[in-house]
Amino acid sequence: MIDKKYLLTDDQMRHFIVNGYVIVNTDLPASFHDFIYERTDTVFEKEGNPGNNLLPRIPEIQTVFDDKWVIGGLISVLGEDYYMQPHRHPHFNRPKSEGQRMHQDGGRRWSSTIHRIHL
Repeated sequence: MIDKKYLLTDDQMRHFIVNGYVIVNTDLPASFHDFIYERTDTVFEKEGNPGNNLLPRIPEIQTVFDDKWVIGGLISVLGEDYYMQPHRHPHFNRPKSEGQRMHQDGGRRWSSTIHRIHL
């Protein structure tokens, strides 16, 4: 059970319901975000898109998923038994490109008879 201070406030929940997103701030320093940005840039430049190997290539990203504020936000929206889907494929869009059209990840490897919300 997470400390209630990490859960979203009523105002944050209202914002999520109305807008479909909420910004959750962590205590991670700017230097951490700079490191992740530089590391990601290096991986894309030297190796190309890592596909589903993003987390193994940049394991420090797990620090974001493990942050108490992020966990609190996820629990607030999804409930305590949320499931963190293992799919971590980055979709790279070049500046001024049209970007990616909406798509849904899926396939047999994540299918089951239990229906859960996947992140």
